[in-house]
Amino acid sequence: MKVLNICVNGAYTDGFSYHENMLPKYHKLIGHDVSILASKYEFNGFGQITKADTERFIDVNGIEVIRLDIKGNKSIRTKFKRFDNFYQALERINPDIIFCHLFQFLDLALIVKYVKRNKNVKLFIDSHADSKNSGRNLISRILLHGLIWRRLAHKALPFAEKFIGVTPARVDFLINTYKLPRDKVELLPLGADDEIVAKATQPQIRDKKRKDYGLFESDFIIITGGKIDHNKPQTIAFMEAVNRLEVPNVRLLVFGLVSDDLKSAFDEQLSDKVKYIGWKKSEEIYYEFAAADLVVFPGLHSVLWEQAVGMGKPCIFKDIKGFHHIDLGGNCLFFENDSVEEYVAKIMQAKANLDSMRDVAEESGMKYFSYKEIAKKSIGM
Repeated sequence: MKVLNICVNGAYTDGFSYHENMLPKYHKLIGHDVSILASKYEFNGFGQITKADTERFIDVNGIEVIRLDIKGNKSIRTKFKRFDNFYQALERINPDIIFCHLFQFLDLALIVKYVKRNKNVKLFIDSHADSKNSGRNLISRILLHGLIWRRLAHKALPFAEKFIGVTPARVDFLINTYKLPRDKVELLPLGADDEIVAKATQPQIRDKKRKDYGLFESDFIIITGGKIDHNKPQTIAFMEAVNRLEVPNVRLLVFGLVSDDLKSAFDEQLSDKVKYIGWKKSEEIYYEFAAADLVVFPGLHSVLWEQAVGMGKPCIFKDIKGFHHIDLGGNCLFFENDSVEEYVAKIMQAKANLDSMRDVAEESGMKYFSYKEIAKKSIGM
């Protein structure tokens, strides 16, 4: 089967581990002929969006990527952008299956036109919009999402096999904001890269990582990290909680970038118990997780949540409505508030129940959040 992943609505960057990178990778690994249709924008090495100068290339996974210019040379951030030669690209690629990443762009109408004319083509559409990242003011909620994107979604509705939300909150947004019928909407989560998980879960990786950081097998190792900024200030309080613990062998490793406004408070919490291990690339984070007994994210959701459970790790997460898909029946706990006292209590609870939490994470989490399994389901396999 020829599978086309459409990733024009954002800055597609080769070598990243985002959803739009992982699904094509595993569509190819399960045996399909895969292409990616993307915008000409990408992230550079400094996290800035820049314009790529290539129109076609083969990515790190051996997949053809075709980049399209935005009409009028507009910014990728423009809400109502259209793409040059979009329909012609669909005809040239001639897919059997289309997986459209993020459908909130005007050329969705051209995808619908193509599927109407090619009735054997199957169309799957995903969305990452929820009430926390989209429709946060009246104009956006009513005009942009409630009218324009809703109308486009309904135009595609008769021709789409499924609309996919990557969290329960995003499933709810598809149903409540876009008014899509529940039987056409499915939860299909973000996941963990099976190839890297297989390497990172080898016992020698855990031993090496602990040795690198001067830690012992008897130490109880917690890991947290990601972007540590005004959106995730809870990391500082969590560091304080670990420092307050009277259990001698508990150690916390913290990775990621620390914003300037939190740097002073962050540095104050570094100690014999709390170590900063710097910024890590996407693949490296799996190997850091390997050293941990417990992975903790006290702030907002990121794909690191699914990756940690996909590594078979017991976890503690911030309790956020619409994000409990991460709980597979005992693999994790949730923080109900941001207090140091609760952090201390939940660490001790997880430490006491670690074996049972690990059993669930390894038996259920590693399969449920496997990108190989997710890729199969994403195109109706």
